[in-house]
Amino acid sequence: MQTYLERHRQEKERKLRVFRTLMSTRVRKAVDPKHTEALNLIAIEFYKDKPISRAASLYIDHLSSNSSVPSLQAWVEKGDDLLHELLYQMGTSLGYPEIDKVQIKRQGGPDPLKLDHFERESSNRR
Repeated sequence: MQTYLERHRQEKERKLRVFRTLMSTRVRKAVDPKHTEALNLIAIEFYKDKPISRAASLYIDHLSSNSSVPSLQAWVEKGDDLLHELLYQMGTSLGYPEIDKVQIKRQGGPDPLKLDHFERESSNRR
């Protein structure tokens, strides 16, 4: 039982690390290698979560595609929308109902420090 609980805790920590990295790099994603690294880890850490896997695939496919929309601005906006959906799915899966799509779309919020606060509150409720 102890081993199971420890393994579960470590798994959640790895998922949270990926989520936090994507949240903190969502504004400068194109120039931050941490963003790419975190995207690559989704397939490993969230492989059992179909909504997250699907959202990640759509976002990564979009990033890998040539701009198939009329303008670069529209392509960037579609990528942002796909990333926001991915982050929303991850937040929901990790137990952060307080983080909604509006918050994710804001460039500055939510503050990564608030994520730690939400995590502590979520742990205390269990």
